[in-house]
Amino acid sequence: MDIAEDAPLRAWLADERASAVDPEAVAALRGRLQAGEHDVAFAETDGGWTCWHRLGHGPRRRLLEFDVDGNVVALFRWSGSGALREAWVRIPPVGFVGIMAGGGEEGRDEICLAAAPGPGGAVRSVGGFTAIDYERIDEIPVLPEPGRLAAHAGTAILNVLATLAADGGSGPLRYSGPYPSEALFLALLESFRYAPEVPDALRAFAEDRLQWWPAPHRRRFAAAGLYVQRRGRVEKVVWRGRPYHRPDWQGVARHAPRRIHEEGGELRCSLWGLGQPLLTSLRLDRDGGLLEAPAPPPSSPQAHPFDTILTRGLESVVVAQSAPALGTALREVLGGVAMEWGPVDGDLVESTEGGLRISNRLLDALVITVRAAFTRERRLALTLAALTEIGALVGDDLRARAQAVMLERSPAEQAQAVSAVPEPPSAPAIVAAVEALMATALPADAR
Repeated sequence: MDIAEDAPLRAWLADERASAVDPEAVAALRGRLQAGEHDVAFAETDGGWTCWHRLGHGPRRRLLEFDVDGNVVALFRWSGSGALREAWVRIPPVGFVGIMAGGGEEGRDEICLAAAPGPGGAVRSVGGFTAIDYERIDEIPVLPEPGRLAAHAGTAILNVLATLAADGGSGPLRYSGPYPSEALFLALLESFRYAPEVPDALRAFAEDRLQWWPAPHRRRFAAAGLYVQRRGRVEKVVWRGRPYHRPDWQGVARHAPRRIHEEGGELRCSLWGLGQPLLTSLRLDRDGGLLEAPAPPPSSPQAHPFDTILTRGLESVVVAQSAPALGTALREVLGGVAMEWGPVDGDLVESTEGGLRISNRLLDALVITVRAAFTRERRLALTLAALTEIGALVGDDLRARAQAVMLERSPAEQAQAVSAVPEPPSAPAIVAAVEALMATALPADAR
């Protein structure tokens, strides 16, 4: 490491926020750097820095991570014998999530949230998991239910585990928990790579046939509340509390209605539907630097409900996209959810009082594309694609509601739901919904 090159790092280390978790180790780090021991701090390819704590003259442990802008994005504290005591990582839009090793009940490590780590911060426990050996991680622990964690906290914890596993040369790791859901699978993809390569990785995950190699990402908190996550390329962006993703992750095509795509040598973060950007929220350089946050043009201001035929067809689409055991609960939930088209600020779907609203931008795009199609077959295909996208947009919300309904039932009722033969999706209902949606997009004389 070039001595002149680490001048910004020395200033960052002097900031009290860098010493919030282990001031003695940070002071020792500054002393080592002053003495010319430059193997305890390394410049990363993204412009950030990783700093290490030496245990006497023996092994070293990860201590601090800075992004290219000098923000502390991760802090660690270790015992004199090299056992992890605390690990904190910054999450967007604000705050930190931490692991307190041995901080919970006996045999468990605790997950906590705080506005900032350290003695002065108000720390709140949100659950825990079975204690693990952070020097030799061999399994991905079962984290608390996502609803108990702040947004992005679960993926941040998984990235800490992947980082420490990579430091220790661990891998592959196995996940054998009771909730092999699609949401967890996608979260693991952000910090691990699965093996072996299989045609249907999600199914293999649900059947406990995958192993996971650590592949942690780097994090940047830029100006104006922009969060950028990189692993060779920019893979995830959070802007104004909303995440944008690449649609391709390893061998998996991810449904990404808020999508990162490339155009004109730069990155765009856009609302995406019907195979096209519907609204661009951000323009970034290829490293994730902010170029522009365009003001959104107005969309149609009116709100109007889905008709019954469209709602019934959507129900079958969501059931088809979900685990069979949730089918009955999903139908129960959808019976009490009012679906409508309407204006949505900066997104394609939002919760309303008693229901869900789909953005008029998607409907406007459907009207344009359907009217530009020259055959009935093409119009039906476009409308079916739109209905499928609507199902994907509302699916996570509806599945969460259905899971909440399931959890309110007795263990016997839950077991019965899992083992029961579910009512299959209705193909006639889907066909009728496609016709109804096409009728909404076309004048009567063009159908």
